[in-house]
Amino acid sequence: MAFTLHSTETEAAPADGFEFLDTGHRRALAELGSLRTLIETMRASGLNARLREDLTEVGQFFDEFSHEHHLDEEKHVFPRLIADRDPEAVNAVRCLLEDHFWLEEDWRELSAQLKALARGEEVDLDQLADNATVFAGLLQAHMVFEETYVYPRARASVDTRLRLEMGREIAARRVRGRVPPQGVAALDAEQLDWLRARLIEREAVLRRAMLEDEVRIQAVERSELEDLREALGRIADGRYGICADCGSALLLSQLLTQPESSLCAACRASYFK
Repeated sequence: MAFTLHSTETEAAPADGFEFLDTGHRRALAELGSLRTLIETMRASGLNARLREDLTEVGQFFDEFSHEHHLDEEKHVFPRLIADRDPEAVNAVRCLLEDHFWLEEDWRELSAQLKALARGEEVDLDQLADNATVFAGLLQAHMVFEETYVYPRARASVDTRLRLEMGREIAARRVRGRVPPQGVAALDAEQLDWLRARLIEREAVLRRAMLEDEVRIQAVERSELEDLREALGRIADGRYGICADCGSALLLSQLLTQPESSLCAACRASYFK
């Protein structure tokens, strides 16, 4: 019933990297529809072995999609917008990175409920339906914005050769699986350079704001400044890129929102079960 990111997406992977991303969105929409139908069926007639199997397949899809698809975008798409130095595009990237963080947070909560059902445990079905609605709503809005604004803008900035290289890298990473070779970060040296530069620029803006009007500076901006310092320190120390436990790539959204963490979202969540 459910799509599998490794098997189906790589066997007939589009050569163009943006086609690859569009395919991921279509499959995610299909899986959201499947999840909604499964929950409605379960609430109406209860859980059986077939429903448990189908829910597990949907969960396996999003377990991987939530990480791999976001990594595709943060490695290949968002840098194109950042490079334009257009404030509107830069702000769009920042909003999308925050979306990535919350999508993974929302999915972890929903995934825990699906896995509990698979183990035969009781789950509050009303809460499950609410969590699924929140996750689906954010993901659908996120994908619409990417497809109508972000992808077209990024696609226009690269030629056919770069789009093909992008597609090959994404397909190769799917084949290798989630765990990259030891010591290979989520971003290459050039991408780390632009990330470092953007963080430094934002740090300078916040510092100027504090000097000009320290009284009015908001607590959230003070917190952001501390996070930026942590993130820059992490890059300088060579600690960015790889989960200390499983070796999977860390996302930019995690670097910016939890710069002190050396664990990926999945490993971090396992400590609090």
